[in-house]
Order: sequence, then C-alpha cells, then structure tokens
Amino acid sequence: MAIAAGDYVEDLFVHAKADLQIWGRCPGMVSLSGLVATEQPAAIFITDEAPGTTVRSLAITGPKRGLMTVAQDTLLERVWIHDTERQGIFATDLIGTSAGLTLRDSLVEKTVSTAVFVAGSAGVVERSVVRDTLELDGELGRGVYVDRSVRSDATEETASASLDLRSSVLRRNRAESLRIDGADATVEDVAIIDTFSQTIDGRGGMGITVTWHQETGARSSATISRTSISGSRGEGVLIVGSDVTMDAVVIEDTQPTVEGRFGRGMEAQGDPVSSVVTVSRSLIEDNVGAGALAGAAEMTFEDTIVRRTVPEPEGPFAGRFGFGLTAQASEDVTTLAKLTARRCSITDNHAAGVSIFGGEIIVEQTRVSHTSPNVGLYGDGVLVYNYRGAPSSGRVTQSIVADNERAGVAAFGTVVSLAETMLRCNAVDLNGEHTYDTPFDLVDEGANACGCDAPEMCRAASAALEPPEPPDAPEAP
Repeated sequence: MAIAAGDYVEDLFVHAKADLQIWGRCPGMVSLSGLVATEQPAAIFITDEAPGTTVRSLAITGPKRGLMTVAQDTLLERVWIHDTERQGIFATDLIGTSAGLTLRDSLVEKTVSTAVFVAGSAGVVERSVVRDTLELDGELGRGVYVDRSVRSDATEETASASLDLRSSVLRRNRAESLRIDGADATVEDVAIIDTFSQTIDGRGGMGITVTWHQETGARSSATISRTSISGSRGEGVLIVGSDVTMDAVVIEDTQPTVEGRFGRGMEAQGDPVSSVVTVSRSLIEDNVGAGALAGAAEMTFEDTIVRRTVPEPEGPFAGRFGFGLTAQASEDVTTLAKLTARRCSITDNHAAGVSIFGGEIIVEQTRVSHTSPNVGLYGDGVLVYNYRGAPSSGRVTQSIVADNERAGVAAFGTVVSLAETMLRCNAVDLNGEHTYDTPFDLVDEGANACGCDAPEMCRAASAALEPPEPPDAPEAP
C-alpha cells in the first residue's frame, strides 16, 4: 500500500492481512496523525492477524501512541516517530501472540513516557536514534524499555522478552536511557549520552539499568559490547539481580543526581537476588563516588582501566568516597561481596584504589597507584576491611602498588596474602590494624619488595590508621 505525499489526520488499523507493505515517499513528505476521539490505542495499530507488516518511509505523530503492534514480525524502517502524547512505539504480547518488532534506520524523538517499549516480545533496534523522550507528569522519559510481562488473559502466564540493540544512539532521555527488566538483551555499538533524572523526585538518570523482574522473579541476562555510556546521572550502569557481561565499554562522566548524590560509573546489587558481572577491555573514568561498586555482588574486571574517580562534590556526603573499584557486604552482612581485578590499571582515584568492606578481593597482575585522600583522609592502594565484623580476605599477586598517599596495602581485621608484588613509594607500604576485636594478618608468600629507592623486604606496620566509610548502595529501583 503506497501513501502519497500529504498530512493525514486519521487512524490506521491493520488487520486480517499478512505481509502488508505500507510505504510513504519519505518521512518529510508523508505524515500520519492519530485521532483523539477514537478508542484505537495508537495512530497505527497492528493486530495479531497481520503478521509480517512493514511500515516504511513515513512520519507518525499525534495525540496518543505512535504505533502499537501485537503481531509477529513487524518491521518499521526509515520512520520518524515524533511529538506523540504517549509512547512512541509499543510492542506487546499481553494476549499471547508472540509479538515481534524490528526498528531500523529510524528516528524516535519527543515522545512521552517511553520512546520504544517492548513488553513480553522480541525487539530489534538497529541503526536508529532515540532521543529527547518527555516525561509523563514529571516521571519516566525512558528511551528503550524491554520488559518480561504478565499476560492479561486468565492464564496469567508470563511472556519472555528479548532485545537486540545495535549501532544506535540514545540521547537526552530521562530516568533510564535503556532498561532491561527480566529479559535477555544484546547491546552492541551503541552510544548512550546524557541521561537525566526525572523531575518529580530527582531520581533515576541511569544510562543502562539491568534488573530482575520482581513480579516473576526472572533474572535478566545482558551482553554489552563496544558501547559508550556518558553523562548519566546517579549511575552510568546499574545491575540488580542479573547476569551481565561487558566488553570494550566506556563509562565516563557520570554526574550526581540533583540531590548531589552518587555519580558512580557502575554498580551491581546482589541482595536479595545475586548479581554476577564480568567487565573486560573497558574504560571507566571521570565518575563520582565510585568507578564501580559491587553491593553484595560478584564483579570481575579484566584488562580494564579505572581512573580519576572523585569524591561526591555536595550534599550530605560532600567530599567523601571517590573509590576506584569497591565492594561491600549487604547491610546485615549476611551476603558478602567478591571483587576481582586482573590485568587492570587503577589510578588517580580517592580514598582507596581497590577496596572491600565484607567479602573477598583478588588483585592479580594489576597496577594500583596515585590514590589520593578525600576530605584530607585515607588514600590507600588496596584496602581490606571486616566492616561490621563481616569476614573479609584479600590476595594480591604479581602486582604493582605504588605512589598511594597513605597505605599501599591496608588490612583492617582481615587476612591479606601477597606474592610477587612490588609496593613502591607509598607513605606506608603495608599497614594492619585490629578492628571489631579481630586481628589482622599480612601473609608474605614470597618475592615481594617494598620501598621507594632501593627495594627491600616488606615489613608490616601498624600506624593507627582509620578505615574509610563504605559507599552504601542506593535503594534498588
């Protein structure tokens, strides 16, 4: 079906025809605006009896959703969806139709609440731009949202969801540019730029959120590669109760929320549902509070640079934190964290370069250097602390810990083992303190060296140092 040039103020209902092709001349010449006084939920509505529908080369706008589909294999190509008063695109499986949507070579802008919403369906977004999503009554403004849904029919079955997001740009959205909720997702070659907090309460602003589905308990699983996340608010990437693998990712310039809190590069929360995260060949820089935080979660970093994390600039915790990589146990210290840094460079951070507050830390073939104090205190390279009495341990092997302004390695009521490691030009190379009535133990496994000019045997000191406060995890979304 070819549509001639013009502005059409009407609804389009697609039904009882498979593989229909709807073509305009180009989005600048063909525009469809939905009607207000109809019950149709979108300007274009594609029913489950119209699988394989293609909409190409036209603009969609108007007083409701732009396009809604419950059909299989819907293709939107070279479309411009803009200035709607509800969601730009909604693909849903609420009636058990196994809906599927592909958005390609398109622009979705200035829609309301969520630009692209995939619920219980399979979604593909490629070579597209999603930007400037507007809030609904001061809330949301998401870019792309994929959600495992609960069907509305009597069976109350759940519908799985998936998303392939490739070669696209998400820019100037609110709350979250990308949210993955109980779904499987692949994100490749994507730029996520300037995500803002929502107006009503100043919360949100994450570039990417990956979370378990609280209605069904389903975990999310995401693979993120060759992607940059910059200018987010609060958290660049937030992972809750999910499994995430990241490779060749840049997370930078995360800013605090309007309340002056956080600004972390990334965070994984593992309580009450565990999170397992692996990051490789990536760059995490110029963030606030923490480059990365594992809150009762397991995080592994390989071949990654973490640098220039600064303390929170204002608010109730002004001047505090600024950790490079850090981890902590759950609030009740029943769920411990695990943090591994392997072949990494962790430099120019504050308070501690690599630290754990309840759990296990492993540092291998890694350089930790030039850690500065925050509020005039701390500045340790590697810090292991039995915070609130939580059992903690550390192992540092084949690494360089250098030029940190307080301790190279600091053990607070914990056991830390060292092997084949150089501790150079730290104010105190090895320091141990008793905390929570628990002694420290620094175990020399051999081939370690300390000192600034001429390397010599390492000797532990106890300089009455105080441990820094851990960066408590924010409330889960």
